[in-house]
Amino acid sequence: MQKSIIRRQGVEKSLEKSGNNHALLLAKSQRLQQHLRRLTRKIMLAQEHERRRTSRQLHDEIAQTLLAIHLRLLTLRTSAQANTESLKKEIANTQRLVKESARMFKRWTNEYNGHHET
Repeated sequence: MQKSIIRRQGVEKSLEKSGNNHALLLAKSQRLQQHLRRLTRKIMLAQEHERRRTSRQLHDEIAQTLLAIHLRLLTLRTSAQANTESLKKEIANTQRLVKESARMFKRWTNEYNGHHET
């Protein structure tokens, strides 16, 4: 009978110790989950900030190029009557700006979508 009581007390102590360990592990798991949620929020905020920065940069670059195209077209309109050779050069320069803008936009779109330009 004495052995049975001692055995039962040992089992109870083991269960109590196991329960304490489980409680500690649960508390640690909850802290780690909270930490993970905070880190995830930080990552999402950083990604959103980067998207906004990249968007502003693209907007500025495209706007500058489109303004240059607009100014060249104004020049073409006034010089169209003067010299056809000069007109051909201005048209070629303007076409180059359009191609450059398209390439810039394509590069940004590929980078934004995680692809690399080939």
